[in-house]
Amino acid sequence: MPLLAFTSAVLQKYVSFGPTVVRRLHGTNNQSSDVWIQLHQKQPDTIAAPLASGNVPVIKSLYALANSPFVFSFGDPGIFCNPLIIGMSTTEASFTSVAASGGLDMTLEYDTLYGTNANETITGDTSTGVDAINPWTDSVANAGKRLLQVVYTNNDGADRYLLCSTDAGVSNLPAFIYKVATGVTLTLDGGLNFPQLISEDSAFAFHYGCRLLQSTTASVAGLTSSAASYIKALWR
Repeated sequence: MPLLAFTSAVLQKYVSFGPTVVRRLHGTNNQSSDVWIQLHQKQPDTIAAPLASGNVPVIKSLYALANSPFVFSFGDPGIFCNPLIIGMSTTEASFTSVAASGGLDMTLEYDTLYGTNANETITGDTSTGVDAINPWTDSVANAGKRLLQVVYTNNDGADRYLLCSTDAGVSNLPAFIYKVATGVTLTLDGGLNFPQLISEDSAFAFHYGCRLLQSTTASVAGLTSSAASYIKALWR
């Protein structure tokens, strides 16, 4: 069972990007003000600030009295979140961030195969229309990089294909292809089970990049230029 320590400097934390069970929270509120501990289930657009003011937690906020210890145990089956973000809030109903250094000395006990380690990057978002995003470039130096999650919304008004290319010139066969109906959001939660993106071209050269593209066909021959759909990738 993983353990995650929080300090007063942690106001919000992107804990995991996939299915997670929260077992226990315990610690001390050393602040002079009460704090609400919140469990959120949302896809963040940034790692540094995964929560926005007004976000509503997945369960009722947990009350940490000022200058007092606390323990919240959930036993079996625990609290299920997918994904999990924890925030320290001054309000109960929705997220209002505490002031700088206003967090808690706390330990989280949880179960997940999708934990973050502060080395993740998010490319793209779920509100900006695009046809392609380029999480990382085609370089031997990037050979060890790995996709963790992809979220794609087809806003093109017709069926489209999500393609993943390993070279910037998109001349290679796609590493994977998914057909997505119009108006549908596809979420790929591969985690560390996503295959590494390495391909060999006709000249026997290896490619190590990651480019996610939208196409009207199951190949790069139909790449679109509408810039209406949303593509977001989490990777490390």
